[in-house]
Amino acid sequence: MTECVLNTSRRAHVVQRTQATSYMKTYSPTHPFWATMTKKQRLNPSAGEKETVHFELDMSGSDLNYEAGDILGVIPSNDPKEVNDLIQALRLTGSEPILWGKEQEPMTLRCAFEHRCCLRFVPHSILVKLLERLGNASEKKSLKILFDPACSESLKNFQNNHSMFDVAEKFSSASFEPQEYVDCLKRLTPRLYSIASSPRNNANQIDLVVSIVRYHLNERMYGGVASTFLADRVPFNIPAVPVFIAKSSFRLPENTDTDVIMVGPGAGLAPFRGFLQERDLSHSKGRNWLFFGDQHRASDFLYENELNAYLEKGLLTRLDLAFSRDQVYKIYVQHKMKENAQELWNWIQNDAHFYVCGDASRMAKDVEETLLEMFKKQGHMSEDAAAAYLKDMRTSKRYQKDVY
Repeated sequence: MTECVLNTSRRAHVVQRTQATSYMKTYSPTHPFWATMTKKQRLNPSAGEKETVHFELDMSGSDLNYEAGDILGVIPSNDPKEVNDLIQALRLTGSEPILWGKEQEPMTLRCAFEHRCCLRFVPHSILVKLLERLGNASEKKSLKILFDPACSESLKNFQNNHSMFDVAEKFSSASFEPQEYVDCLKRLTPRLYSIASSPRNNANQIDLVVSIVRYHLNERMYGGVASTFLADRVPFNIPAVPVFIAKSSFRLPENTDTDVIMVGPGAGLAPFRGFLQERDLSHSKGRNWLFFGDQHRASDFLYENELNAYLEKGLLTRLDLAFSRDQVYKIYVQHKMKENAQELWNWIQNDAHFYVCGDASRMAKDVEETLLEMFKKQGHMSEDAAAAYLKDMRTSKRYQKDVY
């Protein structure tokens, strides 16, 4: 057990580095199962622009039941260096005792920063308190500008584009009591990842495909909290990854003779890797069509050997690829859909189920627009009829999205 909890009679369930007790078979964000990382493999070359990693987690002893399409919740910890820098910027030691959250869990400030607090978003309440107690006139003036009603967007941008360390460094003339400070912070939330495996392949193993996020912000290097937790800070072969299963409605058709169409660029391929394992090992007779894309074929063709093997085996009926930066003009998965609109329409007319996973802000919208255009052109529908047809597919679970 990590020495984070204060030595009191109050029992707290924080940061235990042991397997969950055998009787606890329903796991949650507050009572996770501690999985063991057994494999970590970068799927693109180290010189590539992107960093996508395949992880394998041993779930032995969990008695967790999952299905292809389910979600794994990962409860990350903050980077200890970032935590240490924040503690120093606040001119504290980290050993100060605090009580965390509504549960009033006793722990040290360092433990709260590392395992409980979101350090990448600046709450409004902390800025209000800063404004009240800043002793430096220049600092106070620069912060006060953000509270001008005409600068509401500037305030939002500041909150989203600064870390708690940035704020502590920028407005260093203010001081806080440790308890008062953590009371202002948001809770560090679990990150949800589409499971990239089928339990038929190995009931005690869960695979993940994760895009590792690294970026510069205000002259500092940061990493995605959960992605770099998995990639950089989790040791092998000990139970060190707190997880839980989040059941999903993203499901293969019950009738294994039904055709499926899958659209999953980048790490959006994850659930479809699980789907293909499931379809293979359950000897499903339905056809499988996958649209996959990324930036460059040479560096970003995730699971290339697996997918080509499925194609040669006949499990994959079609594999259409869109590598956006391998030519002067951009090619995305929706363009490949348009190229094959008539065949897609034939599959859908044959009651195929259509799935999309990945970016909600652009890709999924573009894919949906392409579907609607196909319904209008190949299906000879009006705009209203096309919308109604898509709605009917959604209602009957023939059109499903796992987007984020």
